Amino acid sequence: MFLRLSLISLVFCSLVFSQNLVTVKGVGYGKTESMALEDARRNAVLEGLEILYEDNVQQKEIIKGKVTDRPTAYIKNESVIKSEFDEDVEKFKVVISADISRSLIQQDLQGIDKTLERANRPKVLVLSTYYFSEKILPRYTGIAVNTINEVLGKLGFTYVSQDAVFNIMQQMGSYSGAQSFQDIAMKSNTTYYISVDIKMDEKGLGSNNSWNSNVNIQLEAFDTENATGVGTVVESSGNVGSVVNQNEASLLAIKEVSEKAAHKIAEQILMNLERNLSTGFDYEIRIFGIDDYMVAREFKDALTKYEGFTGSIRMSKMDDYYRFEMKYKSSRPDEFVDSVFDALTGKTLFRRLNLRSSTGKLINFDYK
Repeated sequence: MFLRLSLISLVFCSLVFSQNLVTVKGVGYGKTESMALEDARRNAVLEGLEILYEDNVQQKEIIKGKVTDRPTAYIKNESVIKSEFDEDVEKFKVVISADISRSLIQQDLQGIDKTLERANRPKVLVLSTYYFSEKILPRYTGIAVNTINEVLGKLGFTYVSQDAVFNIMQQMGSYSGAQSFQDIAMKSNTTYYISVDIKMDEKGLGSNNSWNSNVNIQLEAFDTENATGVGTVVESSGNVGSVVNQNEASLLAIKEVSEKAAHKIAEQILMNLERNLSTGFDYEIRIFGIDDYMVAREFKDALTKYEGFTGSIRMSKMDDYYRFEMKYKSSRPDEFVDSVFDALTGKTLFRRLNLRSSTGKLINFDYK
């Protein structure tokens, strides 16, 4: 009888895997039933990942961070087995059965890669706020930055190593404040930069004979070329314990919270990229030397009619230049400048237009 059941189980598993599905149970807890259900979904997907990607550790680790925000994206079917209030932990407990789909997971991974490819594989710089502190650098700052870089690398981003950051800082001299972040990011030729702020609370030896640490982390992502905010993530590790020593507890806490936060900030950057790829990237042109409104208006009309400049162009007169704010299809300023001159081809009025400077997505021209 046991052999027969085993054979039936093997046949069932083969059918499941042939359909790229695996059926698992997920147990979740929460202050409300809906929170417990969401926790059960997360745990079900994580269990499914262990089975579906047991031979592909890298892809498994990439997906794990995304599960936190939207586990239902990978669930084909689900049913609630049990939902009750657990008096022992004073929380709701939900048990579900769920079919985890490998094809849905692969679609998501391909979507990430496609977005990064269309955006020319943006490079990201991760900077700790402690780099500008007069105090000795906290010993865990490097662990946090390296963990975040590792997550970004697995997702397909190009990142700047800490050694390269320190070399750039030495070349640039002494800096302080948020402006330095953008300066270093511009020097590193990165598309985005992420600031990292960490608060470590080492709680010592607890009553359970383990050392405990709690880490709070805040990540803020910015577009390097205009310093506009792209996303913010605030996460806490909660109390993380170790029976080894305090250092071990702190290491575990910093790695755990950094990885979780890194996946979330990466998701926000990807959303920003997808939005920009759809509607266009923000650029600003300043033309010095134009006094005639009609000349400025003709410049605006030429760009409006040229392919690649999306949406409307906002024109305004400043003290010594005309400003044009617009969106363009590409994130590359060099392609943008080329398109500006292409749009003016055959217009003799603008033969006097010369490129003055280009700083990220701010392009300055002289009209002589």
